[in-house]
Amino acid sequence: MKLKSGTELMNLPDYIKVGCEIELQNVNSKNLNEELKKHPELEGWKITIDHSVTDNGVEIVSPPISEKDPDVYKKFQNILDLAKACPYDKNRKVYVNERCGGHIHFDATKMRNNPKMMESFLRLWSESEELIYKMCNAKNDPIRKNAVKLSPIDGIKRMLLSGISEIIKAYDTAKIEGKSVIPKLPKALFLNGVKKGFQGYIVMGSAFFTPHGYAHPTGKLLKDVGKKSEYVYRVIPGKKGNKYKLNKSLRVLACHETGINMQHLITNRGIAEKFFNIGKGKPKNTYEFRNHNSSLDLDTWKQNIYLDSAISKIAYQMAYEQDTYKLEKKLSYFYEKGQTEEEKVDRFLDLLFDNDEDKKIYKERWESVKDAPVFNKAKGFSRTFLKSNAKKTKTNVIKDFMRGFFYKAKEENFISAVREYMTEDYGGR
Repeated sequence: MKLKSGTELMNLPDYIKVGCEIELQNVNSKNLNEELKKHPELEGWKITIDHSVTDNGVEIVSPPISEKDPDVYKKFQNILDLAKACPYDKNRKVYVNERCGGHIHFDATKMRNNPKMMESFLRLWSESEELIYKMCNAKNDPIRKNAVKLSPIDGIKRMLLSGISEIIKAYDTAKIEGKSVIPKLPKALFLNGVKKGFQGYIVMGSAFFTPHGYAHPTGKLLKDVGKKSEYVYRVIPGKKGNKYKLNKSLRVLACHETGINMQHLITNRGIAEKFFNIGKGKPKNTYEFRNHNSSLDLDTWKQNIYLDSAISKIAYQMAYEQDTYKLEKKLSYFYEKGQTEEEKVDRFLDLLFDNDEDKKIYKERWESVKDAPVFNKAKGFSRTFLKSNAKKTKTNVIKDFMRGFFYKAKEENFISAVREYMTEDYGGR
């Protein structure tokens, strides 16, 4: 394996087959679907409306892709280019923000056929999860806040300011087009404003009652279970390969919204999931990395796929290869206690990659975001390395938001305050 930029192949193993979910804002889904039909080489790529992506958002879903197709990354670049050429609001670009995830599914055939691969994968995840979260996105791009923890601020912001924000956008658009704003106001206020306000109510409620984010950490839970027993409690054979019943404490991995989603491989499902079908979705033969941010950049997607592939490759080698002495030695070195975070990072990269240039890319990713506030607020990391003694201050986020908003309104004006505090929905100019 060797990381390559552009449309070059990276020499991934033949058993690596992935599916990508690309969430984007301000996309005209109708136009994009029409453009997609003009490109038969992109057969299997699908455009779906995603209501969690609030500014005319879509999710582009790839078919299963692998490097057995020599043009795989050319096709990936083509779909990104098509999306960028189809903005819903032509006065703004197609963009991504912290509402947008970039999920990557991996074919689970090998993991289904050998429970040791599942065990090795979960053990590695438990020891490296926080490091992965800090190097799973582009340099200077920390993981989106709602992935690790939902905040009521997002909901309050949308509830209180959506209608005003939509009116401002309507005025701006009308001014650029040289037209009257009056015909645009009903849609801005009563359709977009009310819809986003209601979405804000849902987000606020979710943040209070289920504060875990859309890709929240599970490393501490995995670490605690691993100290007591194996992860796989029972192997259940099936026509499409095994399914696994994990230790009962790991039921959360069947509920979809964790950093690594194993719901299609395990039978652990709580009462709510069984009776109300929560988190089940359409059955797939995959496991999913949910912690990546979305991106419009092909190289970022390739770096993310490459990182996930390297992690999966370690689990595969431990399960399927005969001579694992050198790998076990590296794993033992990585699992040692008492390391600083940087030492842990270096050992992790030595475990995953043979090439210094590859290591440098992910080391720089980690360095650029390691002290980002989002990681101080996240719960669930196993914290297997020594932390610095820097004091962490707790703030009342709701009070800070309201104080900041009204200060901005007083010092400048109400409209500029709305613009700043609704950047999540107003962004992408």
